[in-house]
Amino acid sequence: MKGMLITLLTVMLLMFAPMAASAASAISEITAIMINLNHYPSAYEKRVLAAIVADSDATAAEKTIAGALMRMQHRVGGEDADKLRKLAAAESATQDERVIAEVLLNINHHPSDMDMKRLKRVAE
Repeated sequence: MKGMLITLLTVMLLMFAPMAASAASAISEITAIMINLNHYPSAYEKRVLAAIVADSDATAAEKTIAGALMRMQHRVGGEDADKLRKLAAAESATQDERVIAEVLLNINHHPSDMDMKRLKRVAE
């Protein structure tokens, strides 16, 4: 009986842990990429961002941020910048999503020292 209970709990943990982690992991991955950013994301980082964009569990805000970061060249521009401005002002976005959108809009080659502090707070 005890072995069966442990097996059941293990199966439940394996089933539900990825769902619980998915929301936090997208923001965590985006934040880590931005903290280490130098001009634009690497090929590997672009694959990570593309996976977030394609993830059905990712929020619209996460997809917007990941897509803009994936396409940036030294800074975000055009339609991506417009979407990030709207996201940064959206009350429906989380505080972390708004901060990341604002920081991404400010990037010119890499985050400023002040924005690095903001990103590190999000990463905590």
